[in-house]
Amino acid sequence: MSGSRKDHLLSELTPGVKRTVMPAFEVPEAAVGTGLKLVVPEKGLLGSKTVEVALQFE
Repeated sequence: MSGSRKDHLLSELTPGVKRTVMPAFEVPEAAVGTGLKLVVPEKGLLGSKTVEVALQFE
């Protein structure tokens, strides 16, 4: 079983388990020095919501 599939199974069976991830994003060069807002959608049983994360690049 591949690593990503194995992690998906673990998180589905035990949703309270903490895990550490290191996401990577390609960022436009124009964002350097000005920043960027990342909007993360989340869907759940009782509805959906979004979380906004402000990113600063030097």
